[in-house]
Amino acid sequence: MVNSIVFQDVAYNLKTEHGLEKPIIRGLSGSIDFTNQCRFTTVLGANGAGKSTLARLICQIIKPSKGIIRIQGIAGAQSLPAFIPGEPSSLPWLSVKENIKFVINEWLSSLQLQAKIKECLALTGLEGYEEHYPVSSSFGFQLRLSFARAISANSEVIIIDDYFKNLGISERNEMITMIKSITDLKKICVILLTSDVQDAISINNETYYIDQSEFTMLENKPLQDIPMGKLGQNLHW
Repeated sequence: MVNSIVFQDVAYNLKTEHGLEKPIIRGLSGSIDFTNQCRFTTVLGANGAGKSTLARLICQIIKPSKGIIRIQGIAGAQSLPAFIPGEPSSLPWLSVKENIKFVINEWLSSLQLQAKIKECLALTGLEGYEEHYPVSSSFGFQLRLSFARAISANSEVIIIDDYFKNLGISERNEMITMIKSITDLKKICVILLTSDVQDAISINNETYYIDQSEFTMLENKPLQDIPMGKLGQNLHW
């Protein structure tokens, strides 16, 4: 079971079309710690602070220019973190059931496969939509499907990249309730990346703040009591 994600002096430089390197993350050190009581946490930062880049580094989609990232307690390569980008990422030409089946990375009998798909559908509120195609579905529906896909792939860590910006208040609250329920039941860890302070307040768990070279836990006072200037002018309040 994953208990923390640790990064030491991590940097990432983006190569431009002219061969130059643009620093996105600079010497970042810190950790995201999980407990049985808190497995759904928030990383808060303004646009351009490096949230998405850090997520891609943790998920091994890209490699750091320097530094080390360690996931403490992960079971193995078969359970690498899942990354849910800020826009819908399911395969529109596949049905909901086929989307889930597509990412299952273990050998299962036909009965086991059907049982696993059924469990993922039930956990994410998609029962009855097995043959539905997601191409014209709402952002909330597609987030449920992305989450079902991540669960079916046995990911122990799921990182959601600022997706809540696409949802209304009621849908956000539904997603938060669903995710908390799944983390409690499956003992997986979920990290929401966001630039909206209200997301962190609504989740009401541990919150971390990122700004290129800074990564800290905001633990001294409730978020709503922190002056806006303390966290940067580009966050949404």
